[in-house]
Amino acid sequence: MKKRAQDGQPAQSTTATDRPAQLPTAAAAAAARKAADAAEEAGDGDAEKRAEEAPAACTGLDDDDEDEEDDDEAARPKAKPKAKKAPKAARVKATTAAERSRKRPDRDDFFAVMFLSRCKQEMGDDVSALLEVGDAAWKANGFADTDKLFGDKKEALGRVSIDDWLMLLMRIMIMEFNAILFTRRYRLQWGLKEALMALRCIELTPPPKAGEHFTNDFHHSFYLATHIVYVQSAYNAIKASEREIPWLYKYVRQSFRYWMRQAREQKKDPDVYVDIDGIAECCDCLRGAGLTEASDPMLCEGTLYLLRTQRKNGTWPAVLHGDTRPESKLDYYHRIHPTWVCTQALRDRDFKIGAGANMFWPDFVAKVLRESQFQTLEYKPTW
Repeated sequence: MKKRAQDGQPAQSTTATDRPAQLPTAAAAAAARKAADAAEEAGDGDAEKRAEEAPAACTGLDDDDEDEEDDDEAARPKAKPKAKKAPKAARVKATTAAERSRKRPDRDDFFAVMFLSRCKQEMGDDVSALLEVGDAAWKANGFADTDKLFGDKKEALGRVSIDDWLMLLMRIMIMEFNAILFTRRYRLQWGLKEALMALRCIELTPPPKAGEHFTNDFHHSFYLATHIVYVQSAYNAIKASEREIPWLYKYVRQSFRYWMRQAREQKKDPDVYVDIDGIAECCDCLRGAGLTEASDPMLCEGTLYLLRTQRKNGTWPAVLHGDTRPESKLDYYHRIHPTWVCTQALRDRDFKIGAGANMFWPDFVAKVLRESQFQTLEYKPTW
């Protein structure tokens, strides 16, 4: 491959006659220094010997050539003395510290490990290597302090924004789930109960009425609502119940009606925004509560819509509100998310609880919902 010119200068071709007369000697000296440095770093006792041999080896000069070069050397200006290197031990220590800082798992890494550990454990895979990374991150970052773990103080949960709540809630859920799955490994000072107590006071923005514009406040509220359902079922690990949180499922159903109204309007005006992902998550929540197309007209309507909008290659289109970029320019997450949630929403459920934490989650979440009084809200909803 052609090498690019440096510092904005055009690349120039170099022939043998263009080279400076002293180039072989200069190259040899550079090679000698490089060899000496490499040997020193490797702790090689023959460093000086190889450094002395390097010039001749690199240039192929014979004795006569060396004599001529010696004469030229006397006439050449003396080079500035090379700056002294830091002792080898100091360089190694600095490098090790930099690598340790770079490789230390942060909060995002830790939670990625937590979600993966649950998945692999439920599939019967060995999770020991993942948990070692989790243990290291837990200790190095001081995550035994739950405020540090989640990045929010328990006393300030009421001030967490709607859009930040979704990620926080999912992280709290996985820590509570893994506390059952990996007993006494990662202890929490506060968790799902305190989160739900705070969420009782967080007002969800209702879906827009006919003639009103779509807003980001509704967008964030809607996805927080569907993910509260996912907390209830531990991401569809168990059968959820509408009766446990009636106001929440009422909000999900009202949001579904809005999206289906948008879908009908889109037939008249292709520019009308419809969130396919949102319709899919509504269907997923209802199906996760044990409903089917035969037992729930809303779920039947949503299922038919998803089947109609599926493309021939099996995927669903990715459309973001206000984003005019072609689908190919979106990031991978937003491109795969519609197909991910649509296939999940269409999946039949048998609710075979299985082993592990799934066996204990129904009793755990029922207790937390009861103790947090999450069946009712601290405000009067407008939906």
